[in-house]
Amino acid sequence: MVIVFLVFIFLWCFSYGAEKNLEIESNYPLPQNNIQKIFKKTGDIELIIDFLKKTGDFEKVLYKNGKLYLYRKLRLKKVHITGNKSFWRREILAVTGLIEGYPVDTKVLHNIYTRLKKFYMDNGFPFVDMVLDTKIDISGNAYVTLKIKEGKEGKIGDLLIYGSKEIDKNLKKKIVKASKLEKGETFKLTEVTNSIDRIQQFLYDLDYFDSFVNLISLKPEEDRVNILIYIDFGMKYKIHFDGNRHFSEERLKNFLTFRENGFNYYQLISSTQNIENFYRNEGFLDVKVIPSFLEDYKKMETDIYLNIYEGKRYTVRDVNIKTDYPPVRTLLKRLKNQVYREGFIKNKLQELSDRFYMQGYLNTHYSVERKINRENKTVDLLINFHRGKKFILNSLNIQGVKLDLELDLPKEYRPEELIQVLSAVKKKIKNDGYLDGDAYLEVDFHEKNGFMYADAKIKTKKGKRYINGITFIYGTWHLVPEVIENNLSKEPYYTKEDFDNELDFLYYTSVFDSVNPYLLIDKKNKTVNKEYVLHEDKRGSFQGIIGYSSEQKLKLSAAISLKNLLKYGFEFSGYAERTDLGLFYRLTAGNRMLPKRTGAFLSLLKSYQYHRIYDIENQGLDIKLSRKPNRWIKHTVELSYVNNTLKNQSVYPDTDFNTLKLRFSIIDNHRKPDINPYKGYYLSGLIEKDFKDIDFIKVYGSGRYYKKFLFFVFTQKISLGYILKKTKKLPPSERFFLGGISSLRGFGYEEVSGEKKEGGNSLFLLNSEIRYPLFPSFNLYGFSFVDLGNVYYNFSTLKKLKMRKTAGTGIYLPTPVGSFLFDVAFKLDKKKEESLYRLEFSINTLF
Repeated sequence: MVIVFLVFIFLWCFSYGAEKNLEIESNYPLPQNNIQKIFKKTGDIELIIDFLKKTGDFEKVLYKNGKLYLYRKLRLKKVHITGNKSFWRREILAVTGLIEGYPVDTKVLHNIYTRLKKFYMDNGFPFVDMVLDTKIDISGNAYVTLKIKEGKEGKIGDLLIYGSKEIDKNLKKKIVKASKLEKGETFKLTEVTNSIDRIQQFLYDLDYFDSFVNLISLKPEEDRVNILIYIDFGMKYKIHFDGNRHFSEERLKNFLTFRENGFNYYQLISSTQNIENFYRNEGFLDVKVIPSFLEDYKKMETDIYLNIYEGKRYTVRDVNIKTDYPPVRTLLKRLKNQVYREGFIKNKLQELSDRFYMQGYLNTHYSVERKINRENKTVDLLINFHRGKKFILNSLNIQGVKLDLELDLPKEYRPEELIQVLSAVKKKIKNDGYLDGDAYLEVDFHEKNGFMYADAKIKTKKGKRYINGITFIYGTWHLVPEVIENNLSKEPYYTKEDFDNELDFLYYTSVFDSVNPYLLIDKKNKTVNKEYVLHEDKRGSFQGIIGYSSEQKLKLSAAISLKNLLKYGFEFSGYAERTDLGLFYRLTAGNRMLPKRTGAFLSLLKSYQYHRIYDIENQGLDIKLSRKPNRWIKHTVELSYVNNTLKNQSVYPDTDFNTLKLRFSIIDNHRKPDINPYKGYYLSGLIEKDFKDIDFIKVYGSGRYYKKFLFFVFTQKISLGYILKKTKKLPPSERFFLGGISSLRGFGYEEVSGEKKEGGNSLFLLNSEIRYPLFPSFNLYGFSFVDLGNVYYNFSTLKKLKMRKTAGTGIYLPTPVGSFLFDVAFKLDKKKEESLYRLEFSINTLF
């Protein structure tokens, strides 16, 4: 009986396990993913299919008879290009649409020849030819070989023109000139096709409204390409205006629609109406245009006749104005005895209305009535223009949501501003996870002292908050999904902020060259499922440098970087250099993808550093732990043990000393945006303790804020530092110095070193500047600044707070890699031995 029971338990466990495993059949191996984990947790096949389809990695996804069938696209492993003498490899890849490491559609492979042929012909190589070879291995990796034969650079030959009628020499010359193709110039296919459009426009200008220009062929001849075109002229239209005494034919032709739409009866009537409307708007209220045409199919010519009866021009005899704003009466009275132009009058009234609206006069309205005296050819105007009462937004109450608004109340009431606030509230509700939530605006008005006061209230209806569901991870070949899962939010409810923090961390790791996020909203279960489709960046790089300097003589250096190792995101980097001073290096190993967005690194180092009043050689190790809980804040704890040797200095008696330092630092970057910020702040601080030979505590903090007004941005940075030890007992490498473009501008690096020129144990620095656009279309900005700061030898000099002062101006170009800066800084308290000014150039990421 016991044996039967045990067999039953075994079979039940086996069937349960089999039921929870998803059978997958794929034409090619899949990258790392957590499909099985999701299936065991949810058993939801439809959800998994939705996830897979969004990856863009599959031609077909099917679930049939309990099995998931996947037809994965080819993965472009390598592209080998030869013969591209005139263009970089990256240009060829961009034109063909080939990206190594990404899925590739077979249609893209088939179109490579056409795309590349056109690219070369657009750039002067009409005789190009190429051979494309693609090899596919059993894993679905595609290896593309592209052999290009560029041929000679082609020149434009003769423009050979044929047509539906005989073309005289004079017209041919005009057509060639209109094409703007010059014989002997570099052949460019795009320029040839543009020339066809120019010829077409030229023929329209000659009133061939039915003409059509066709590029027949390109005929190579040695290093030249002859261009054959055929022109179907169609009808030649001759337009005759009669009676147009006040306006030229050229001006009236602008109202004809034949050029855009060809000639037919409907276009003739439409053109007639356009001309009549133009005349009426210019004061000719009795105008009449009578159209007619005569066709001659033998000559292929059509004469179009537009007989215009202009009549007399009407003037404004009297203007009667009713308004609650007297200055408007003075302005509109100027219309009296002027030519009556209806469009001009209405535009002027609309401008006034718009201006008052922006000032809070929401009920501004106007009307124009006219009384036409056709016998005297005059118009009497009755204009009603009422500004109404000014509306003031007195209060704004937002219920259920905290929103940071920059509204200085009371202010002019503008409905569009409230609509923007309402939209921001709705966005905030959804960003907090209430995806079915909504917000409603209510405004109460009351009159007081001749003004209309508005009290606005925004009510929210949040509904049920959505929870975080499943996260699908797909695409990595060298990193297991668990590493990423350990760094995702563990909060029960979905928020946009957590989602953004996850994305920021994935980019911060530098493991991926692209991250494609998707949200799959399950409204029935109030759940947000996430999907991350990842593509890994290259995993290694190496570079070597040979250089020479007067101090180091011949310098040989090499750097290697390896990342995304051992399936768990480990990294290794090494740098070594050999100079006359010795062999120096830094070897670092670690991982920045540990759970909870933590990184840990171990470094072995030996370095030589040059400074203004000393040099120093270091050898030792450091251990660094960091955590990035969100996209703004980063904490770092560092422990280092270093042997130090001072050289070329006379300010400290001991040349050799050891340091054992424990350092804690924090960065809070709330700048918005990161590139060329105009609001927000940036804070950084550290506390450092040395336990070895020097035995000191160092505290340093820095903060910068940004404030925008009009088109200016004002920013200030304050920096404070203090070491709990007398300066004379500190080696120069542990003292404070100032100077440089990112410090106290106008001074060289570490030039500001206190009264004794030996550095100090405390510092104060205040940078104040204003930034403004110079040529924003070229991304070029200017700035002007005043800097105050100094280094202090002891606490008594710090209390006096005697500071060096500089001021200057410069330009900067903000880019994603940092701002390119150039400035000139002047010393406001110049001393005898100092220069008056300093020119500086730098790339600064925290500008």
